Amino acid sequence: SIALFERAVARDPSFARAQGALALAISAIPFYEQGTARTTAPLAIAAARRAIALDSTVAEAWGAIASAKSSLWENREADANYRRAQMLDSSVATLWGWHALTLIHVGRFEEARDRIARAQAAEPASLIARTWAAQLLMTERRYREADSATRVILSMDSTYALARDARGEVLSYLGKHDDAIAVLTRNLEQLPTDRPNQTEGILAYVLARAGKPAEARRAMEHLRRVNGGELPAMAVLAATLELLGDHAGALTMIERAVKQPD
Repeated sequence: SIALFERAVARDPSFARAQGALALAISAIPFYEQGTARTTAPLAIAAARRAIALDSTVAEAWGAIASAKSSLWENREADANYRRAQMLDSSVATLWGWHALTLIHVGRFEEARDRIARAQAAEPASLIARTWAAQLLMTERRYREADSATRVILSMDSTYALARDARGEVLSYLGKHDDAIAVLTRNLEQLPTDRPNQTEGILAYVLARAGKPAEARRAMEHLRRVNGGELPAMAVLAATLELLGDHAGALTMIERAVKQPD
């Protein structure tokens, strides 16, 4: 999508909405690629500023700034920019949903629920909007409701990777470790081989929770191999190391994850 938006901008540099959409796409990278926030956030903000210079009413540009700020844990700035974007255009589901994720991070669950409801109203068929709702339920430890929510999403599209990750987590929290491992393993088999980090990190954590330390360590060793000999700096791996009794390793990992930030 970034490549296509760049082609649109090249054809017409005065097309502000293309610049805003490009910024929004760039700002999404840290949510899928570990360790990229500090390099991609400035690029997203620069693209957004170019859009705003052309037309300050482009909501996606303000949303891209908000998303970039959120990926850097600059939550107040993220909150303010999401609100500005929503005032400019209340029909963009992504801006409501991403705002909800920032609000979840800072524990403002009722506000997050309202934002997710607005995202779902804007795009009733959206799978990711339903996944945001499931993630909120899981964060609130409402595991049975999250279980039902993820089951519904996967009945709509059984291949949807983000919902599979969420379902694997919630099944583990419900004590259904074997089911969780099966869901996450199937998800790994479907993903491109160069993108296992998030799912395999969750799988390692679930394996450790399930009392399978050797398998958890094997999953982490695979992550180490595909990441150039070093474990990616992920909070979920810090939690895994702690469960495996490696307190020093867990502390080192969480410090690395904070610096990224993960």
